[in-house]
Amino acid sequence: MKRISAFFALFLLCYAIYFDLSKGTLTLVNADHKQIKKETASEQEIEYFTMRVYSGDTLISIVEANLNAPLPVSIEKVIDDFKNLNDGLHPKEMQIGQTYKFPVYQSGRENQ
Repeated sequence: MKRISAFFALFLLCYAIYFDLSKGTLTLVNADHKQIKKETASEQEIEYFTMRVYSGDTLISIVEANLNAPLPVSIEKVIDDFKNLNDGLHPKEMQIGQTYKFPVYQSGRENQ
């Protein structure tokens, strides 16, 4: 009887670990207890321009040159928008001579 109980307890423990790792037991909820929806680049249109990268160009310098002003948004937002427009490519991975999409911002207000 002890062996059957031990086997059942071990089986239940393994199933609980499998379920937790594969599907999880917690969900993200907001104050109204509704499931939080993550926005993706396909759901949110980002205005952009394309440009070839030359030696010495950086993401910030290209976006500021296009804007002719300092950035009206945070650097993190610029990086995230760049990643969304370029299939997850990090700005540090830009290569000289390649053409990339860069986000367009309006000076004086944050682009939503």
